[in-house]
This record gives sequence, C-alpha cells and structure tokens, in this order.
Amino acid sequence: MAAEHDHDYYGNRPNAATPQRRVVEAKPPANRRRSTRYVPRMASLLRIDASMDLAGSTTRRLTQAFTDAWVARFGDNSVVERDLAQAPLPYLTDHNVHFAAPLRPPGVVVDEADDQLVDELIGELEAADAVVLGVPLYNYSIPATLKTWIDYVHIAGRTAGVPTLPFAGRPAILCTARGASYASGEPSEGWDHASAALTVVLGDSMGMNVEAITTDLTLSARFGMGAEVVAIAEAQLAAALARAVELGATLPLPVLNPCGR
Repeated sequence: MAAEHDHDYYGNRPNAATPQRRVVEAKPPANRRRSTRYVPRMASLLRIDASMDLAGSTTRRLTQAFTDAWVARFGDNSVVERDLAQAPLPYLTDHNVHFAAPLRPPGVVVDEADDQLVDELIGELEAADAVVLGVPLYNYSIPATLKTWIDYVHIAGRTAGVPTLPFAGRPAILCTARGASYASGEPSEGWDHASAALTVVLGDSMGMNVEAITTDLTLSARFGMGAEVVAIAEAQLAAALARAVELGATLPLPVLNPCGR
C-alpha cells in the first residue's frame, strides 16, 4: 500500500527521446484595470506530473488544483507542463553527465544529446517562477521517471555546489499522495523516502524553497479499510486540495534580476 491510488495503470508511452511539452495559455481576466503605475509581472509555472494513473491520480488532482488557481491569478501568462509518465526521459547511462563540463575528467566526452537534454530541462526551470511536482509514492520512494528528471537538473558545478545557486529561493511545491498512513506511531512511519529525498535535492542542495502538500490513505477505499479510515482519507484529501488552491492563488514569487533570470 505504498503507492498512489490506481498505481498499477500502465499506458502506451511515446518515444522517450522526444519529451512532450504542452503550453496552456489562459485569457486575461475581464475585470483587470489598467494603471500607468502598474508594470505587468511575467509569471511562469512549470508543472511536472509523474503518476502512471492518467485518470484517477491523486497527485494529478493536486497539481491541477494548484495550476487552476495559478491560471486564475496570472491569466495572461503560461503554464508549461511536462508529463514524465506519458513522455518519460531516457535514463542516464554516463555518470559524467551529472557534472558540469569543467568538473569532468580531462578528455572525457559525453553524448551531445545528453548535454542538450540537460540544457533543455534546466532551461525550463530557469524560465519558471515556480514549479509544482506531482509525487506519487511508489514502493516507498520516488517514481523512476521523476528520479531521472532529477538526474538531469541536479548538476554539480551548475545547479548545485556553486557559490551562487541559480534557483535559490525559487518555490517548489511537492504534491504527494501515499496509499497508507505514515503518521507518527504508525507501522510505516518514516517509510516515505520520496519527500525527504526531494527536499534534500531541491531544497538543501539546489536552494529552492520547498513545501510539501501531502495526503495519506489514498488506497483505503480500495482495500476496504472501513468507513472511519476512509473518512479520514477524504478529509486529508480535501485539506490538501484546499492548500494547493491557496498556494496557487497566493504563493509569493521570487524577486528576479531585472536584467534576466
């Protein structure tokens, strides 16, 4: 019961070498008033989903709730979506890609396509004011597709391990769904190795401002855990959805360099 709701869904996947992106453009609010003192603030959200359940995913509900609130707030800006379940990235086969070029051993040459994909994925982060990630718990850990994304964006000497971290202070919202209860005193307490790892990588190492929205017991109804447990699960999900909407509508944006990001 460590996985997200409907975690055993497997759909057809497109070519992993051609990751798909979808840009959602929203119309500006009709009631926006012009002001000579108002300078439009570009705001861009990077949404990343990893759940294999395309129809009943809890984490996709959470990232969608956040995204809807964001679009309502920044109606004239875009949301970039990367679905790692439908368009999985190729696994890294050369450990040298984890390091920026100056940190690689002399004479080492990596596959140009790997470096190009690193540039593309880091570029998506650079262009985003915030990132929201759907993080289903699979076998008590991070989905392999999401771990692969981390491998491409956590680069020593570039996005981590440098005096000035390029993503320092950038918001990263983790929308996590867990099939069982991981509360204090439960048998599975401390078994969630996804949220902690992502907080270390994105927060401690890359300097992002990480917040987790978590809901438990997403498999309670499926496995007949009883009405009382199901009610607890429903209450947790309702609170998580409300928090996702709240953050999407009010999340403070980082102060960016006026000359560029």
